[in-house]
Amino acid sequence: MFLTHYTTPDAIKYALKHFTAIPDFNLPASAALVLSLGKCAEVVEIRLFSFKCASTGFECFVALRKFIPIPSRTFLVFGAAANAKFDDATITQAFDELVAEIPEFFVDGPITISSEVLTPQISAYISKRFPQLKVTPYPTQMYYMTKSQQESLIEKINTHGLTLPEGYKFDNVDLEKDLNGILTTWRHVALGDQEYLYAKFAELPYSLIRHIPSGNAVSYEHIDVAGLLTHLFTLPEHRRKGLGTAVEIDLCRKCIETGINPFKYVELFNVKVLETSDKTDYWSRMNDETGAAIVTTFLKMTKKED
Repeated sequence: MFLTHYTTPDAIKYALKHFTAIPDFNLPASAALVLSLGKCAEVVEIRLFSFKCASTGFECFVALRKFIPIPSRTFLVFGAAANAKFDDATITQAFDELVAEIPEFFVDGPITISSEVLTPQISAYISKRFPQLKVTPYPTQMYYMTKSQQESLIEKINTHGLTLPEGYKFDNVDLEKDLNGILTTWRHVALGDQEYLYAKFAELPYSLIRHIPSGNAVSYEHIDVAGLLTHLFTLPEHRRKGLGTAVEIDLCRKCIETGINPFKYVELFNVKVLETSDKTDYWSRMNDETGAAIVTTFLKMTKKED
């Protein structure tokens, strides 16, 4: 086997030590922690792999996040050092083994996540090996919190509180009432997400603001079972009131108190959120050694239309 597959507790602990040593690997490390929180472990499977390029010496770690009831909502996360290089033969051999190991991944719907180092080679492999699939890129920038930023944020909340404008309140999700609105505002919603959200809201941190007069959920954000913040949304008629910022801070607080390191990916088209995140003192952007932003690309595989 070219791939190393981490299956025993000691091996997984070893792998996660390497994952957490590189910013990219906040994701699989967080996933391992999230899965210990409750029922999400019953519907989500995490598998860890790695492979090494003989010609360059660089190593790549791979984390599979599979939503068991709906396999099309699976993530395959690749991470390596920002300066890593892998020859095409290494990528082909690694992916050939991944196809044999997890054939259910290479169907309509799943997403690979990787940095600029690997994205072109991964895209080229999938397009050649699976010509029936279209690969659509969603480039993003990653933001994360350092320990000092987490401590500073919690201290600020404890000192000044987290207040909302009049007529709004933080509230628990009402799945019967709120779920349809949350689903319809999710840019990347897919088949099976209703069941997926039920599992997430039951076990994982989220934040939701309700408009008191109407009773409607108007701003919200939750986390993926892999640990990343996702789907920050405020209804247009309730924007410019600081609700989105409040929801994000509240969710980050809950993550920190749970032991999850907050991090998020912001799509490059969302210039306003990128600019705000760059200026916010509690977010750090994942940069290369020159200080330039590292682009992490979500590659979604979908069947080509006939």
